[in-house]
Amino acid sequence: MSAGVDSDLLNSILDSARIKAILFGLCNHKLAEHTLKRNVYGAFTYCVTSRITPNRYGWLHTLYINNDKAGTIVSLQISDTMYHMVGMFIREPYRRSKFFAEQVNPESDFDLPNPSEYLMEALVNDVLAHDRQMTLEVMNNNRGACELYDRQYLINNQPTGFLMMTKPEIASYAAFRNKKIGKWHLVESGEAGERWGAQWSHIPDYNNSSRWSINRVYLLSLNGRRFSLQKTFIHSMQMRWKALLTLLRYGNIGAGLSAILKR
Repeated sequence: MSAGVDSDLLNSILDSARIKAILFGLCNHKLAEHTLKRNVYGAFTYCVTSRITPNRYGWLHTLYINNDKAGTIVSLQISDTMYHMVGMFIREPYRRSKFFAEQVNPESDFDLPNPSEYLMEALVNDVLAHDRQMTLEVMNNNRGACELYDRQYLINNQPTGFLMMTKPEIASYAAFRNKKIGKWHLVESGEAGERWGAQWSHIPDYNNSSRWSINRVYLLSLNGRRFSLQKTFIHSMQMRWKALLTLLRYGNIGAGLSAILKR
């Protein structure tokens, strides 16, 4: 990999987010890394760090277990107050079932947290500590990820975490992100009400069934604030300009192009 890129970090980033992480400078070994959370559980030390580009466009959270990079969350700015989670990834040895089956001794180790939940809780705390919001999309058939994003964490004694957007919010989100909704899907219905997913118009019906094509859309925000951003020409130009400046100033175009060619 090209100079200036932390190649060890690349293996801990989701494939679909890796090129953006390179292009927007999040894999640059010169980028300052700050510890957010660190705990020792018997023989295991968990640590979550944060890297953010100087202009605050790109944001990377990394989970270490015993100093080994176990997983990451890549996020990019979509407005002055909001980020979008491009991708979360936990390396296979640290996924819950494999980690607890192969590395943890149930007779001697402390009650270890699930690595993905430990990373997610640190992210939630960090985003809200900066008074920011965050969106994410996840395929409805990815049940493990849906359960993780539905999880709430006690922050200041209040249950806090991502919440699925309502149908009107998803429509607003789609307009803001230049996405076209092809179909609506009711994914859950119960005492808490209806929960809807969207099938973007560019996503086909896989295996002749749209159930493989449904996206849930989530929002993380303080004090129950809902998605209310509206797209404007000025905002669109500002974010495109900021993305370009981030790429030119902090990114590694050569390494990014190399990663694209290898796909």
